[in-house]
Amino acid sequence: DDLIVADRSHQRHVSKQVMECIQKYWKVSDEGTLTRYLGVHFTRDANGGWTVDNSPYITQAKEKFDQYPLPISLNIPMPTDWHVLPSDWDDYTLDIKLLKHYQSIIGVLIWTVSTLRFDVAYHTSVLAQYMTRPTEKLVKAAYRVMGYLVGTPIFKICYNTPAYPELRNRIY
Repeated sequence: DDLIVADRSHQRHVSKQVMECIQKYWKVSDEGTLTRYLGVHFTRDANGGWTVDNSPYITQAKEKFDQYPLPISLNIPMPTDWHVLPSDWDDYTLDIKLLKHYQSIIGVLIWTVSTLRFDVAYHTSVLAQYMTRPTEKLVKAAYRVMGYLVGTPIFKICYNTPAYPELRNRIY
């Protein structure tokens, strides 16, 4: 198990005290400044802020998308005229292999949305509604969303410290 301790105190004295208390009961180690946690990468900026991204997770996870070509360099996750229609299930036959593959790739998209890439939340939500009856059209749509993620690795979240010194070191 992992534990992240955030400390604004001078010389990290609060986090040291927390570690000492925990070490009385469990064997733990201090891994230093946070750089990676659950597939999310953290970078400390020179101004004291943080940049958070999950592009390494996306790069690794794209290996699961191996049934169809992965479209890259897309401007939007899904075309605006894309729809799921009742006729998509005309003559539907459940393919267990396709079902398992679809569930796996939707899991990747859900994790990506949950950790950082909120820009594909709607598309992932729509696709996740069909976890028990996927069609080839839905699988290809999921590939398109993943292709968009792979093609937009620069999307990150930056948490900056306030510009005014009097606003720093406050709890909001």
